[in-house]
Amino acid sequence: MTSCACTGRSFAEVAYRMLRDRLSAAEAEGLTGCGSICTACIPDLRTFLGRRARPLTRVPKERMP
Repeated sequence: MTSCACTGRSFAEVAYRMLRDRLSAAEAEGLTGCGSICTACIPDLRTFLGRRARPLTRVPKERMP
């Protein structure tokens, strides 16, 4: 599963909102509605976000090439 069937929102959108707005997973879920209706997507959403945690982390300027 790569999206919330109830809201039609992709997990990528949740990840994007986390990065863009510097939100926690719970805050992004609340804004997008993912996981708030039937909750079936929550385990897959958390797995998706966990696998993408490193790419979403901003690199400090002193460590950038």
